[in-house]
Amino acid sequence: MNVKKYRFCLVLFMIVMIVCGAISVYYYMEKEDAYRDGMLVQNEYAIEEEAA
Repeated sequence: MNVKKYRFCLVLFMIVMIVCGAISVYYYMEKEDAYRDGMLVQNEYAIEEEAA
């Protein structure tokens, strides 16, 4: 394999890995926020029930 082809493949692989990592981080951050929002609503509902 030529050195230029090797470097091209290596750079291409690194770009693909960075894009996949960014997508997965964004996906899990969005999923985690939705879970927290649900927990906060559930806790507020429980407090309102106990007060009534």
